[in-house]
Amino acid sequence: AFLLSLILLLGLTACARQAEEAPADTEPAQTQETTQQEEAKTDIKTQDLKIGFCMSNTGDAFVTSMLKGIMQKCEEYGIELVYQGPNKSDYTLQTPILESMMLQDLDALIIVPAGGDNMLEPITAVKQQYDIPIITCDIQLSDESVFLAHITSDNYAGGQKAAEALDALIQDAGLTSGQVASIGSRAGVDTNEKRLAGWQDGIEAL
Repeated sequence: AFLLSLILLLGLTACARQAEEAPADTEPAQTQETTQQEEAKTDIKTQDLKIGFCMSNTGDAFVTSMLKGIMQKCEEYGIELVYQGPNKSDYTLQTPILESMMLQDLDALIIVPAGGDNMLEPITAVKQQYDIPIITCDIQLSDESVFLAHITSDNYAGGQKAAEALDALIQDAGLTSGQVASIGSRAGVDTNEKRLAGWQDGIEAL
């Protein structure tokens, strides 16, 4: 029941949007799905749950936007939220914060792993010791057995769209040739590498 509540907590909004976009001839199914969603929301509110969100960088705008969304949903469903993270993306700083958070009797963990697989060992230790659902966000771990679910955007497609936008700007400027460059952040981070690969492939395809 807890796993169902947790998954619904993170996916209910998307399900509701799909129901709103369904064709008119599917109204009976839509009505049934809406009823199930309302019942699920009631079940979630009756649960005495505490979820932890371990951030990779408290100063990162993208990560703090995720925090706001999680806070909103937890408040809506009456779930207690504990959140912490280092002031920069550094797995050596995130590891002791994660260990400290786990002492607060969490029912589930949502984490943005700082440095990707550098956090694989401490997250695996959490799974083995506490046996709670773990959901990773943004940066994926190579061992999928460690987490229940992974939530991220399509970073490769994002890089391709950046290349298309740059091409449009170049054409608007009336340029027919020249050089372009991409300035990334930390090398070796999964999300950054995928965006860069998408951008490079997008540029080559123009």
